[in-house]
Amino acid sequence: MVILKTDPHVNYNDQITLKNGDMSPLQYDIISDDIPGVPNQDSTRYQADFYKYFGLDIVAETVFDFPYPFITEKTFRPITSKRPFVIVGASHSLALLRSKNFKTFDMIIDESYDSITDYSDRFDSVTFSIKKFVTQPIEKIRLDVQSVSSILDHNFKTYLELEDIELSQLNL
Repeated sequence: MVILKTDPHVNYNDQITLKNGDMSPLQYDIISDDIPGVPNQDSTRYQADFYKYFGLDIVAETVFDFPYPFITEKTFRPITSKRPFVIVGASHSLALLRSKNFKTFDMIIDESYDSITDYSDRFDSVTFSIKKFVTQPIEKIRLDVQSVSSILDHNFKTYLELEDIELSQLNL
């Protein structure tokens, strides 16, 4: 994850120091302002307040080496929180989302990993995509997230429409 704002009373770099004193290989860039816009300003039902400080959600789906895409609530977390994401999951997961009218983020994230069927190669590719995104300057990440705001809004609306359809079929 890329944290875009800190609590002034917490030193996040201290939190990633391992018990034996070694530093975690993950590096966090911290800035003082959150990214433009608050996710789901119209509703807090879908996400925690801290989510507005995320620049990217790395979704670890339930299955990875699976013969077909399998989407769970884990993938809907960034969608309902209006955040870009990558899916560490079965191949063609992004393609499945696109077939359901969701949009993905190929303009800011290398999504070529989604079409790789060999799980080892796909894992290498998705980790490369994540590293490439999170090692950019924090201002570039902020601009990237801002540039996909219409996609974030579209995906949230698509989710709400699908939610309404599913709930109506339950005859509640």
